[in-house]
Amino acid sequence: MKTYYLTSFWKYYSLLSSSVLFWFVIGALAYQGEYFDFVFLAAILGLADAARTFYNAPTSHIIVSKAGVVWHGLGFTLSTSWKDIEKISHRVYGFSIQEGLAVTKLKVRINETGVGYLPTAWQSPPVRPFIPLSCFVDNWRASELEKQIQQYAPHLFENLPSLRGGS
Repeated sequence: MKTYYLTSFWKYYSLLSSSVLFWFVIGALAYQGEYFDFVFLAAILGLADAARTFYNAPTSHIIVSKAGVVWHGLGFTLSTSWKDIEKISHRVYGFSIQEGLAVTKLKVRINETGVGYLPTAWQSPPVRPFIPLSCFVDNWRASELEKQIQQYAPHLFENLPSLRGGS
């Protein structure tokens, strides 16, 4: 069993996206010329909220084990067994294209979230069952993550061309 955390880029991207979006919407709604004080206060609160997010938010991560894959995200936990993973594919997730596991059956658990949490496309469970991998390991195809997936689910690699970095 091994745990993989978001890469630095995806960690900061996911943590800031909800906070920035929330405070941007509040500021845009309040800006009517006569509400400048409110906009200024909202901006200060937004900065404080973003700073709090960096220090207090749990980091999204996946756990790969013999039983399957578990994805712990901010506000949810998704899990699946290896037999319920259909293939490795690409999907638009959040604002980017991610490579990951297309799943036929997911177990979803909604976790408690903190005050100020606003789910965005990046932080919400996908509509079509999918667990992204490329945001957890840079070049995951040439990493220990790929070796673990091959060990537990070799059927996922049978019809795929070799996409190893440098191999």
